[in-house]
Amino acid sequence: MLPDPLHPAVVHFPIVLMAFLPLAALGALWAVRRGVAPVRAWAVPVVMAGALSLSAWASLETGQDQEERAEDIVGE
Repeated sequence: MLPDPLHPAVVHFPIVLMAFLPLAALGALWAVRRGVAPVRAWAVPVVMAGALSLSAWASLETGQDQEERAEDIVGE
């Protein structure tokens, strides 16, 4: 079910999350201004930041695995 070289599928998640995180933060600021509890308003940006960190780590790990595979075939 997962693609065999996983890195090309995983590498785009941090890019997308990085692009949308400022929008989520602005949305949280807008929600707080409208009277939503700050903890509730900031939950989405905090979860997105955690997902960004996790996806960046996964992208790095899968990229290093693919690098080792490529070096076996092509060499350094």
